[in-house]
Amino acid sequence: MAAAPGAFVQLLAAIVVAVAIAFAGWQIGAGFADGRSEARYVVVKGLAERPVSADLAVWPISFTATGDDLAQVQARIEQDAGRVRAFLTGGGLPEQAIRVQDLTVVDRLAQRYGNNARPHERFILTQTLVARTERVAAVAALAGIAVTVYARLDDWKRGRR
Repeated sequence: MAAAPGAFVQLLAAIVVAVAIAFAGWQIGAGFADGRSEARYVVVKGLAERPVSADLAVWPISFTATGDDLAQVQARIEQDAGRVRAFLTGGGLPEQAIRVQDLTVVDRLAQRYGNNARPHERFILTQTLVARTERVAAVAALAGIAVTVYARLDDWKRGRR
């Protein structure tokens, strides 16, 4: 029994549509792949790597004081700020390069959440001074000294004198 001529045309049309759908899917997938790959690459022409020294140093220094009497805690934080300023100016930074960036006051009794027990120390004051200068070498030297002092202080607190 011979196939009807219309069935052959339908079969041929179905094959053409199937190939067209497959080709379109392949093209769409390739388009997504190409679109995503461009975000992963940067083309640079004529670049040579070399070390560059900084021309500006920005060093934020934070310190904290705690206690139950706000006036005493404020006096302590001002005293610590004076010590930090003296350390920085003694290391060669101008006074104009040092400024207050932030002062945070936390009253632990005024916090909304927490248990009702009285905190060990009611007030926590944290101040941040920022040294911003073009004297990068001086800041690097002072930072090295500060790390050494902090390590020694940490050893002292832990009893490893």
